[in-house]
Amino acid sequence: MSELAELFDQMPKRRSTHAGRWVPIYLEPLPGSGERICIAVAAADDSSFVVTPVADLARFSCIYGAASAALAWSAELIVSEAQHVLSRAGLGGLGELAERIEGLVLGPERHGAGTGLADLARLALQQVSALSAVNFMPTTEIAAVAENTEGGGRLESKIRQLVVGRQPELRDRFRRQFSRSQSSRPLRYGFVGKFIAANFATLQSKSSSQVSAQVDRAKARLWDLHQLDAGVLADSLELHAPSMSYELLVHRPIVFETRLDGSLRSVVKAAEEELEAEADKFDIRFRPLRSVDAIADYLIEREAA
Repeated sequence: MSELAELFDQMPKRRSTHAGRWVPIYLEPLPGSGERICIAVAAADDSSFVVTPVADLARFSCIYGAASAALAWSAELIVSEAQHVLSRAGLGGLGELAERIEGLVLGPERHGAGTGLADLARLALQQVSALSAVNFMPTTEIAAVAENTEGGGRLESKIRQLVVGRQPELRDRFRRQFSRSQSSRPLRYGFVGKFIAANFATLQSKSSSQVSAQVDRAKARLWDLHQLDAGVLADSLELHAPSMSYELLVHRPIVFETRLDGSLRSVVKAAEEELEAEADKFDIRFRPLRSVDAIADYLIEREAA
């Protein structure tokens, strides 16, 4: 073997070999103004697609104030609709979405590569979103930061984005709501599928009082699941699978737990034991999971059973 051949053989192998196409998705806070914010990247190859959103757009509150919540909500809606369009029409179908939603602007289609389609989309997002490029972090940490600032709604949104990105047919299984009467409190469920009904909760905080508030919210979601499991709402929601499981999926990121001092770690551990005991009373499964990705993977796995 020649010296040149030996040199090439010693070079690290190129890992970004998965090619695909991607399109940046922008939103105009004031339609027609020309001011644009990147909210996501849609990527596709010959067999699949993914929509990767910019994480935690609520950070724009320093610029837009209270209107940042509406911006984040609009972005979430667009990402959800983009996933639905891609599932049936591919990247070419995004044009119809831009025509329907005022202020939605698509960038030019580009080609890229990564270790996989998700990696391709992540790298693309850092090219077109300053927010992602400057403050990129793993999904588990994004979720931890978002949960501390916005509560369970953000957790549910992130789970929905991940699940629907891989299984678009499950989009209508999220956020199901039912009221037994006009005067009764509507019961809202994070996910109701063919084989699992789940509510989502988080158990992470920087103070014991906040942990206590999180436990109270989680108990309320356990009670709602009990109403479903007890058969009160089963007929209305068309739940007939004998193997249906009822579970409270709790986000317990290890990256957060390692930063707690000893006394607060004990408080969180006691809260977890309290919730597990409460769930046992209703015969509901208490399932702590370490990341948002793990929760999404679990839901997809259960629905494929």
